[in-house]
Order: sequence, then C-alpha cells, then structure tokens
Amino acid sequence: MTLHILLETERLRLRRLTPADADLLVELDSDPQVMRYITYGRPTPRTAYVETYLPRWFAIYEAQAELGYFGAERRDTGGFLGWFHLRDDRIEPGYLELGYRVRRAAWGHGYATDGARALVTHGFTRAGADRIS
Repeated sequence: MTLHILLETERLRLRRLTPADADLLVELDSDPQVMRYITYGRPTPRTAYVETYLPRWFAIYEAQAELGYFGAERRDTGGFLGWFHLRDDRIEPGYLELGYRVRRAAWGHGYATDGARALVTHGFTRAGADRIS
C-alpha cells in the first residue's frame, strides 16, 4: 500500500490514515491523560475506529482531497506521534477546523505547534480556506 503524504515539515510527516493504523489510534486513545478533556479519560474502543471513525475519515479523503484526518509521524524515525485534522467546521459552515491529538511522550517537544502551523498554511494556500478555527 502506498502512503499518501499530505505534507512534510522539517520534523513531521502528515499522511492519510489507513485501516492498518487502527491499533495505533486505539493505543493513543488508551492514555487517560490524552483523553482527559475529550472523553474524561475513557479510551476509544477499537470497534469505534474500525466501524465508525476510519470509514468516515476515508470518506473525507474521497470528497475533499486536501482535507481530513492525517497520521503524524516523526520524519527521522517514522514513529507514530498521533493525528491532526483539517476539516469542515461542524459549527460554522464555510470555515475549516484544525485539531490534533498526540501521544503524551510527544508533549512539550513542539510537534503540535509544528503540525498546526503547517496545516494552517496548507489550509490557506492549497485547501482554499477563508477562515480556520
């Protein structure tokens, strides 16, 4: 399977997720601190990723090639750091929403800032965004 890389920074690679990423996503969400403000620390069941989230995210790739949820990897090691999204905003149609979730071991190293800056630039230059929230 060929990976579809959306963009790269000096330290990060943001690529489309694949079905093979389900276990990495479940592992990420199994850390109560990562999920603290999202689900009050509850992990996301694997079935939710396999049956609901990943199919929904794959549909975004087909409908809007420059948008979606993207796995974040270190460029030097290929190690999985988490994911970022740039998608249609659910509350304000016409705007794009930026979000991310990264492993606790990656906190404090600037990966979230690096990925967010790259996606904001991407959103305005390649995805045609007027506003990103």
